[in-house]
Amino acid sequence: MKIYISGKISGLVTEEVEAKFNSIAEEIRKRGHEPVNPVEFVIHRDGKTWGEYMVEDCFPMLLNCDAIFMLHDFWLSKEAMLEEKFAEGLGLQKMYRTGDISEVAMSKVEVNVGGKVYINGKRADKDTEFEIMSYLQKEFPNFV
Repeated sequence: MKIYISGKISGLVTEEVEAKFNSIAEEIRKRGHEPVNPVEFVIHRDGKTWGEYMVEDCFPMLLNCDAIFMLHDFWLSKEAMLEEKFAEGLGLQKMYRTGDISEVAMSKVEVNVGGKVYINGKRADKDTEFEIMSYLQKEFPNFV
């Protein structure tokens, strides 16, 4: 299975981004799948805007994939959110990192009235919960 990796890139240190994406790519490879790592293309922009990269590079890469793997910080990236929606429109399997890579699966994310976050019925860890709630508060000010 070809699996596209999506997560926050913009605003982070290049070495941190490369380490994060390359680590996941290696885990995907170890499980017998083919990772599609956009960092190999996006880190070196060559004068392109992020929009040009999305349209010219990232979306075409997604067209050739079977699934999208959403890193834990994808909530903090408008680019990753767009990739998720595009993949959804293509009918790709969506996988989310909810902690250890062994927990990756098709996921259902729920936020209850008290602001507690559940992924596939399991309470999210504090860091993931904080990232999700921060994103929701930023994008939807009347949410909480």
